[in-house]
Amino acid sequence: KKLSIIIPMYNSFHHVENTLKKLNNIKQINLEVILVDDCSTDESYLKAKKYVNKVNYELRVFKNEKNAGPGVARNLGIDMSTGDYITFVDSDDYLIVNFDYELVDLLDKEIDCVIFDYIIVDSEYNKIKNGYSADITFDQGYINNKDALVYVFGSTWGKVYKREILVNNNIKYAELYRNEDMPFTKKAIAMSESIFYLRKSLYVYVQLETSLMHTSSLNDENNCQKAFKILTDSLEKNCYKEELMAIKLREVLNNSVLLMIGNRRRRNDIKKFIDNNYSKEYFKNKYFSK
Repeated sequence: KKLSIIIPMYNSFHHVENTLKKLNNIKQINLEVILVDDCSTDESYLKAKKYVNKVNYELRVFKNEKNAGPGVARNLGIDMSTGDYITFVDSDDYLIVNFDYELVDLLDKEIDCVIFDYIIVDSEYNKIKNGYSADITFDQGYINNKDALVYVFGSTWGKVYKREILVNNNIKYAELYRNEDMPFTKKAIAMSESIFYLRKSLYVYVQLETSLMHTSSLNDENNCQKAFKILTDSLEKNCYKEELMAIKLREVLNNSVLLMIGNRRRRNDIKKFIDNNYSKEYFKNKYFSK
């Protein structure tokens, strides 16, 4: 099977180069790497184009028509991809050197979605801790899509999708600079009939202060609400009422409140926000007690 790795980039080729070098060791999977530049203001795009001949796999470089955020860059990557499967890597992160040995047999089984864990490291690549792609402990193996929809985090990393699932269901990233990944991930999971949770850390998340997640101007709790509205609009007709309520309670509420605390919002404002957005019905949700 052919795997397309899609990497959005903005002024960050100095990080991407590290990722590309590590992928030279891949032997078990036919690899296509798609690098999409989001109109960098430095020489990242030109450096990426020159790097094509320095790797032993297929590297293709594209550029957005305008600076529009990582979600739009990933959408272009999906459109340009030719792999049977797709996964996403952020420009400052990377996959472990032997990830192909862990995935090859699962991809040959035609599984719709494979979910795996990750490692968090600092800017010097020193391990900080293990990270998990779900907020409950799944046994390794197949999981049903409703449980995955609720409990698997909406982050971009740590998932491999069958390309036809994304294309046939027109699953795209929202045009947001923050939280664009949650509705995409949740919808892709909901549309997957077979999901396998691999309890191994194949992805390395590099914690940098300069990443979008640490950009204060984007840390607005309204982004969480906008992302959730996009998700509900795409799934509310698919008999996922309980699951959507659970996501709003377990994931959206948690992220919104954390952002409000980080933005030093007053306690009364936070309480008002919760009262206005979460009725008592939410706390009776069947997933809440798990």
